[in-house]
Amino acid sequence: MAEEITESSESRKQARLAILELANMISVPMSLNAVVRLNVADAIWEGGSNAPLTASQILARVIPDGSGDAENLQRVLRMLASYGVFEEDIGGGERKYSLTDVGKTLVTDEYGLSYGAYVLQHHQDALMRAWPLVHEAVVDPSKEPFERANGEGAYDYYLKKSEMNELMLKAMSGWVLVTWTDKEIKHIMQNCYKALPAGGKLIACEPVLPEDSDDSHRTRALLEGDIFVMTIYRAKGKHRTEEQFKQLGISAGFNLFKSFHVDYFYTVLEFQK
Repeated sequence: MAEEITESSESRKQARLAILELANMISVPMSLNAVVRLNVADAIWEGGSNAPLTASQILARVIPDGSGDAENLQRVLRMLASYGVFEEDIGGGERKYSLTDVGKTLVTDEYGLSYGAYVLQHHQDALMRAWPLVHEAVVDPSKEPFERANGEGAYDYYLKKSEMNELMLKAMSGWVLVTWTDKEIKHIMQNCYKALPAGGKLIACEPVLPEDSDDSHRTRALLEGDIFVMTIYRAKGKHRTEEQFKQLGISAGFNLFKSFHVDYFYTVLEFQK
């Protein structure tokens, strides 16, 4: 009996710890947003050196005039190190940080691009106003939370904000079928079907949901993206499973469907007329 009580008590402690972490997880994306705005990854990378640096050394590179608070930067870096964005080295009495493979995705490449644009695009003021209204997508899906918060849909809003629109285009480049409702996707696919010759193919590279839910990074990233679409673009827009994409293709007239997994996040979808 004593063992059962101990196990139950330990389970409750773990459950409380888990909910405390979940409730405070906004600190993770917002800290990520901060290091992107500060160009921390580029400062550490510096042409490929990726040498471990203290927060003070990093700060001197991102704010050369000597201002800023190294202690607060270190707090941000340390937290993100716990999520695998940075590697922390505490040898020699000072905490030093270098980039992990995750952190390297934030380094600006020769084309001026990085996943930093994806991070920034997700955390702009207009988008952040929508997040407290996620429950409204359940109560009434006729308007997505973004429209409720900002008075108009995301695409109309972006068109009036050139900087915001440019960032969105960088972050979402190549995604075609993600943000639309089933009815809208069917219409898009029907137009493609009409334009194709017999045997022609419609090919799309999209995030595709797994059939089963689990706690893997892949599943979480895809399901989190699905909630983002629901909140910002369409309350009934969504990420879909392969079977859902297949059925949409059939409803649009396509006879054959194939899928090819490109990596953990993207899947190439092939619809043949």
